[in-house]
Amino acid sequence: KNAIRLNAENKINSSSAWSLRLIENLDEIIHENNDEEDQDPNGDGGDGVNFTKASCTLDASVKIYSYRVDDVHLTSYKVLANLHRNDATNAAKKKKK
Repeated sequence: KNAIRLNAENKINSSSAWSLRLIENLDEIIHENNDEEDQDPNGDGGDGVNFTKASCTLDASVKIYSYRVDDVHLTSYKVLANLHRNDATNAAKKKKK
């Protein structure tokens, strides 16, 4: 619920995306949403699905996942740049010898 609230307030960013556990617990949250309701909102004997809650949950999950992917991409390129810089430094040292 905290992640959905943060998404509504547009406060999810790349650093907070890793601490939010919405994606990992998505199945439990959807079932929790159904359990909080009367189990029979239409009176037809079936389990009701609150599509508004489901869409908000899915929207927050997409935003969290996209920030995580962007963070992994950025971190990978930082590591690659450091490796390249170390290779260039080592090559320069070998030329001096």
